[in-house]
Amino acid sequence: SSVSGQTSGLVFYPPTGAFARPPREMGASTAVVDDVERGRGASPSVAPAHSRIGSFEVQEADEACSSGRSCSSWMTPLKSFALCCPKASARGVGCTCCALTFCSATIYLAILAGVSNIAINRMLVLKSADAGAFCGPGLTMANLAENINWPGCGRGQWDDSCSQPCYPADLLRKLRDFNAKHPGRLVRYPSRTADGVESVQLAGWYLPAVAGRFPRRHPAPRVVVQHGFTENSNYHRYVLVAYMLRLIGVDVVLNNFRDHGYSSNSSAGIYQWGHAYPYDLLGAWDYARRDPDGIMGGEVESDRVGLLGFSKGGFTTLNALGLEGLVPAAWVDSSPTSPEVVFGHTARQVFAKGVAPAVADTFLVNPAWRSVEIAAQSKGVDLTANVPWKTLPSGPDTRRPLQVIHNRLDALVPFTEHEKLLSLLSEYPEKYDVRSDWAPNGTCFGNAHNLDHLREFGPYLERLCRFWRSVFTMDQSACAQIVKEASAPRKRSWSSNLLARFRRAPA
Repeated sequence: SSVSGQTSGLVFYPPTGAFARPPREMGASTAVVDDVERGRGASPSVAPAHSRIGSFEVQEADEACSSGRSCSSWMTPLKSFALCCPKASARGVGCTCCALTFCSATIYLAILAGVSNIAINRMLVLKSADAGAFCGPGLTMANLAENINWPGCGRGQWDDSCSQPCYPADLLRKLRDFNAKHPGRLVRYPSRTADGVESVQLAGWYLPAVAGRFPRRHPAPRVVVQHGFTENSNYHRYVLVAYMLRLIGVDVVLNNFRDHGYSSNSSAGIYQWGHAYPYDLLGAWDYARRDPDGIMGGEVESDRVGLLGFSKGGFTTLNALGLEGLVPAAWVDSSPTSPEVVFGHTARQVFAKGVAPAVADTFLVNPAWRSVEIAAQSKGVDLTANVPWKTLPSGPDTRRPLQVIHNRLDALVPFTEHEKLLSLLSEYPEKYDVRSDWAPNGTCFGNAHNLDHLREFGPYLERLCRFWRSVFTMDQSACAQIVKEASAPRKRSWSSNLLARFRRAPA
């Protein structure tokens, strides 16, 4: 893999607002602050240092301490402790209120710093073990299927004891045999140029449809498939959907984001979400349309090249659809509407379980996400430069077909994101012909995210077939036969049948 290791230089940035400024920036006494920071507290012996802070602030502190009000409502915790507690002690009030305020604020900031660092590591820092998985030497599309992980079964030997009740193991064998016979090839192309976005050399798979199975125009129509978060073109989700598209008579380009799979590294070296990724996908779309290598049958009109994406790849597909008005149609599965949602949904479950969402968002999720945005900006990346609610309204008034699928039980990208997307799209009926008649409701080994094309292979393939064949003006009546053949048990050779009978024979 060409991806880099863990990104350095990403650190927690304290949030703006309350508790944001260090005490010395507030003008507090060096002696008092140093004592507090060393854990000794502030004693009456350093009380005269207040005079060096300012008469107005001393008066405020006097009033706050005398009335018993919280001293941190208008000052940072360290400063309020330095100003208020010595005054309170002198009056015999005690430092309980201020000490509790200081301790609470310190604990809160420590928790926030920890959550922010986790958020940065999760949302920005590239993991080479994930982004470059299954791309080692010797792996090609001809032998990839048996060398990647499949739900329930892992790698290699497949049987129904590991695949059921989610899917029949025979499906994987048919996919393996198909790819071994029609392996395709790796291709390289640049990302699309855009202001403020680095141009990077990308790489992905060109996987042709099988010629001659069904009548069609030549050259074949094409669909660019975009992988999701922390994955690449060689994960099972995309290998499977590429196989399905090829069965319906469509050529496929499996694209890799920059820093993923076979693509080159970027100078930022972080997950870039709405910044560069739409232009990576559009670079692959440009390649598929123009066929500069002359391997797809030549250049085709823009209305012969569609887009398909899963999860973050769906998020990127929506952005690309809005940015490029010549894309004829798109298919998105389990797409979030913003990167913040991906972090926030998980953070509320892990760090704020049982806490009211409004409270969790105000004091934990939103400040931590702000730290992620600032860390990305330090690398020259604007994570939300392109998001669907910004890009989709700019599309042309051509009612382009858009298929939207989302599992109701999805625990990673909640179903509310599907509803939010449909609400947004409903505002632009003149721009998009939205198809959202199917919302699956089931899991595959406890996971409901991006697995419906495996778990519901036949129904998913039929919808995929009817959608894309209608987009490309191909005969939809062939879909029933395509699904029947793809779902039928795999035909074994005489040697395979003999071996199967031998294995079933009693000892």
